Amino acid sequence: MLKRKTWLLYSLFLVLIFLPSLLFAVEVKKEEVAETISEQEHSEDRAEQRKLVAIVETLTDIATKTKLNADFVPGMVTVLFGDDLEARGVRTLYEALNLVPGMEIYLARHGFWNTMVRGAAEVFATGNMKILLDGVPLITAFGIEPTPNMPVEQVDRIEVIRGPGSALYGEFAYAGVINIITRHKGNRLFGSLGSHDTYGGGGIVSYDDSGKDLKLSLNFAGWETDGGDVEAGSDTLYSRGQAAISNAPGPTNEKMDYGSGFFSLDYKDFSLHGQLVKNRQGDFFGIAYALPPPEDRIVHRTTQWGLAASQGLDISSNLHAKLSLGWQEQEYEASNSYLYPPGFSLSLPGWPTLTYPDGWVYGLHYEERMFHGGVDLTWKGWDRHTVLMNYSFARTKQGDMWLKANFQTWANIPIPVPVPRMERVPVPEGKSRVIHSVTLQDEFRMNDQLTFTAGLRYDHYNDVGEEFSPRLAVVYRLTGHHILKAQYARAFRPPTFLEMYAFDNPFESGNPDLNPETNDTYEIGYIYKGIRSAFRATFFHSVLKDVILVNKTLHNNSGDGRLTGVELELERQIGNCVKLDTNLSYVHTKDRDDSEQVGALAAEWLANVGIIYQPLSNLTFALQYRYVGERGREEHDPRKDLDDYHTV
Repeated sequence: MLKRKTWLLYSLFLVLIFLPSLLFAVEVKKEEVAETISEQEHSEDRAEQRKLVAIVETLTDIATKTKLNADFVPGMVTVLFGDDLEARGVRTLYEALNLVPGMEIYLARHGFWNTMVRGAAEVFATGNMKILLDGVPLITAFGIEPTPNMPVEQVDRIEVIRGPGSALYGEFAYAGVINIITRHKGNRLFGSLGSHDTYGGGGIVSYDDSGKDLKLSLNFAGWETDGGDVEAGSDTLYSRGQAAISNAPGPTNEKMDYGSGFFSLDYKDFSLHGQLVKNRQGDFFGIAYALPPPEDRIVHRTTQWGLAASQGLDISSNLHAKLSLGWQEQEYEASNSYLYPPGFSLSLPGWPTLTYPDGWVYGLHYEERMFHGGVDLTWKGWDRHTVLMNYSFARTKQGDMWLKANFQTWANIPIPVPVPRMERVPVPEGKSRVIHSVTLQDEFRMNDQLTFTAGLRYDHYNDVGEEFSPRLAVVYRLTGHHILKAQYARAFRPPTFLEMYAFDNPFESGNPDLNPETNDTYEIGYIYKGIRSAFRATFFHSVLKDVILVNKTLHNNSGDGRLTGVELELERQIGNCVKLDTNLSYVHTKDRDDSEQVGALAAEWLANVGIIYQPLSNLTFALQYRYVGERGREEHDPRKDLDDYHTV
């Protein structure tokens, strides 16, 4: 009851902030315009004017691949700027993404970052967000993504689509799209120190010859930490009657280190981008819900590198082409990862109880390569129409892989102890995936107020069939301040290699007959834009089908669900020195069979409040608050729901 009252008060607080600002904007519009003109006469006030323009005009091409004001595009797009994130004290990409309405990035039990968007969660070795780095899609077929630990000093801006993005971006744009745009301009060095042996640094070096239309840049950074000394409660061994050998309660392993380098070359309409990202992390609470030994050590290692080139061509005054070609490789390795601690025992029917003095320990190596390319054609030869046509291809192939373990699982029979490590292959080698895709999109601006966007993408796979991803959206500008939006879009996520082909795994086995998951989402949005304030409200309803879940260790399309929610956002420039922004998100998840598997990990309530005070151009104070409501656990985890928490 108290929490309900708290949220009613918070909602009232949000409304009370917004309504006066809206009325103020309507009633004194002429005075604000006059004030703006007056401010432009003074050089020190021009910087303030740029702050206001940042509220009104933020351009992006992530939603349509044609550059538009972020509030005029179909659906809801959030743009986060690196300078603003630094001013708020945000350290990494995952902390930045937690500022987006409806998003939660959290460290899962196995030590990987999981992304929750509008109640749609990813699980181990899957991805529900399309990740782009400088517009280039990253490998996600194994689902281990290294960029969340990227320092914000490397970031120019982050563009986020909340909701399906497959109509433009195809696979894995299931719950949204994230485009991380790195810094390419300026020269700088940066460094940081923090508690728990946390330190890092990096720099940016660039060259710009406008006369020759040539730009070069190198962006590099690295950091490491021993983690936050989080104390975990009881683990799965307590329910197995083996609490005596458990390391719980005790500290989790949050050891991390990260390093990356990004190279860019732009000459006229040609660009070349290179990337190298290395991310290493501990095993946190343990993949099998058994707390590992209390050691700050690296267990998971991910390395991703690649090159991407593009060439723009003006075929005619109305037809522009962009050719792209790229290659990527990802390597993942787990070393000496504990499933269960030393002394773990196991009993199976017909077998005596076996004790493992070293516990269950494994190592895993996995490589994956992707070659991709395509052509975009943008046609503006018809009055009020902008037509986008695209053909793209991608070939993903597994590289070397192996599994080392001191236990045997393929026959579900334990090996008597003591036992040496044995090496075998967890997924059949040589698997590959070839995708051919065609996209057609038409933006029709009926008049200065009304714009329709219709799109359809077709993806053909050599292993999981084909998918159609439609989108239909309308944007209606009621006045210069009020905007209405509506959209229907479908997205899909194909099964990964691990979900289809894994074997010799005590927790999950592959199923080659899996179908892609689908997400049909309906959205209605309202935006108010003033000179000093902006307000956005979005209502959405998502229908999830064929969700891939693990039932008795086998992957199946056994989940269907409904996600319904609302997202509220407010930005307000108060005077010349203070900026307030806040957002509140609510989502209700419901399974078709009430099993609570779909959306079980989602918090119904999420909220952010930020205040930036800048009394001088080179002096900034910031306060950031975040609330995450109660959320459940995975279906087979018998522990009570996770409590809500506050972060300042």
